[in-house]
Amino acid sequence: MPILSTEYLLLSHGPSADMLRIMWRRPVSLAELQQGYEQVRAAAVRFRAPLWLVDLRSPGLPRPVEQGHWLHELFLPESYRFFAEPLRLACLMSPEQLAAVWYDPVSTANARTLTDPEQPFQLALFDQEAEAVNWLTQEIV
Repeated sequence: MPILSTEYLLLSHGPSADMLRIMWRRPVSLAELQQGYEQVRAAAVRFRAPLWLVDLRSPGLPRPVEQGHWLHELFLPESYRFFAEPLRLACLMSPEQLAAVWYDPVSTANARTLTDPEQPFQLALFDQEAEAVNWLTQEIV
């Protein structure tokens, strides 16, 4: 069920009650990224939805370094306090995007940092939607 639709972001609730689907429609500016993720967090708090399926398959993504810094170093680490359960993000990428992450040493290092179990959020990268949804909905051990 759509919650928010802008020229650059589509936010939907579901497929489970505690999950949001975030689809970036095009590359965004830092201001759009910040506004979009603030709206995502507000909806997630309203719906008690700490599970986020983030669709990054839009052409032109991933984002520039300064946007990644804001998202991964500032926004996500502070967002955990809004939820009783861990904030979990399954990032859905095309097979080519995912391969590029593991091909580039800087991207690989960033991915390892983001998926580190010591982060105050849980993040994983996928190229298959069913696997991403399964990971999001699995029991946390």
